[in-house]
Amino acid sequence: MNSLSIGSTKAQAKTLISRHRRIFGLALALQIVIGALFLLLPSFSLSVVGLPTTMGPQWPSIWGATLIFVTVMQVPGALDPINQRYANVVAVLGRLLMVITFLSFGGPFVVFALFDLVFGALIYVGFRRAVIAELQSRP
Repeated sequence: MNSLSIGSTKAQAKTLISRHRRIFGLALALQIVIGALFLLLPSFSLSVVGLPTTMGPQWPSIWGATLIFVTVMQVPGALDPINQRYANVVAVLGRLLMVITFLSFGGPFVVFALFDLVFGALIYVGFRRAVIAELQSRP
């Protein structure tokens, strides 16, 4: 491998890492917004997604706070996917678990399942490509 091909491979790895950060960052930003809505406006949030408000506003607020907490725990993986691989793997596997959970409840939860399915797949593909490109860029 000559220095020109190594340079282009490093540039490609940098591009793929940047793309992965943007996709992961978008997913995290949307999760923060969704979590904040459920935390601060539980009745409104439940009505938007078509869930019953019969159990009171406490459980959606707790879920919103938990979503924000879990999202913040994924930030290191979004910022540095190569050196924080564990956070990326947990993000993908966690989304897969949530897809299965949401689908098992059905109804309005399918919207949440689709969200996690789409972003889980995008994060997985982006992470896989970024890691492979990074590893191949090393002599």
